[in-house]
Amino acid sequence: MPIVTLMVLAPVLTELVTGSTPVIGLLSPFSLILLFIGYSVPVVLIRDYVVRNRIGFAGTFAIGFAFGVYNEGLLAKTLIIAHNLPIKQFDQYGVIGGVNVPWMLTICLYHALAAVFLPILFTHARYPEAAARPWLGKKLAIGLAVGLVALASFSFMSSFVTRGTGGELVSLLAVMALCVILARRSHEHPFDEPAPGAAPTMKAFWLGISTLVAFFVLPPLAASHVSLLIYFAIVAAAAWFYVRLLHRSVPFTRDNVILFGLGFYVQSATFGGLLGLSIGSIDRVLTAVALDVALIWAARRVVRNAKTAPVAMTAPSGPAA
Repeated sequence: MPIVTLMVLAPVLTELVTGSTPVIGLLSPFSLILLFIGYSVPVVLIRDYVVRNRIGFAGTFAIGFAFGVYNEGLLAKTLIIAHNLPIKQFDQYGVIGGVNVPWMLTICLYHALAAVFLPILFTHARYPEAAARPWLGKKLAIGLAVGLVALASFSFMSSFVTRGTGGELVSLLAVMALCVILARRSHEHPFDEPAPGAAPTMKAFWLGISTLVAFFVLPPLAASHVSLLIYFAIVAAAAWFYVRLLHRSVPFTRDNVILFGLGFYVQSATFGGLLGLSIGSIDRVLTAVALDVALIWAARRVVRNAKTAPVAMTAPSGPAA
């Protein structure tokens, strides 16, 4: 069940929550195949790689960024198209060597958090007994990884959506490789080991919801074609700000990171619902409402379970008899 849970969470918490793929879209066999190749299998492979190599939180995020390049660059090709990006304010902004660099930074950071980091964290919390061991054999995992990258590279060079160039493919693969190299240097806290600490607090949940601000700040910056250095500095400052708040404002424990993630998905679902409302998509609106209710319930359950968890008994200290 852990592997099935992760394979479902990865696409649902990324595509369904934001409304990018409506519920009706899940009834299409073609959509399911794309979600399976684009999310489910690669995220399971990333999870096994992280656990097998004892990679920490930061390293998992780095590999999540590489996944974003795989998903949005090699498969969807949004990193190399000039017009009609999912967020149109990024059209023709900061294109370097045929790659939409600001869009790549923004959407790949989103994928790192929404499609990789949080789904793995949620699955490990649900199945702690399976968190510390790989789920796939090493040879099978390597074979699947090579096969997925080869398939995605072939798709990238095909005429599907738009035809990529050899130079663009090499650039995107190089970014992915760099992310993996950086991840291998991250051993500050193995991902499968829950960090001990104080009880979870709803402050972390509200902190996650507050990331909605980014959806209203970054697109206008892109639309104004602000200097790339300024845009990158703002994104870096925002990331640093939230990591610092998680460390300083609330105890940096697994439960609080989970609460932050649930809040993050609430704002994503709300944004998706508002988008659905603007285009008259009732199914997107109803999905957003249902997801918000479920996510808020899950957050309250995390806090409630922590309050009712039995306290470990320890023998009283004292002089030896």
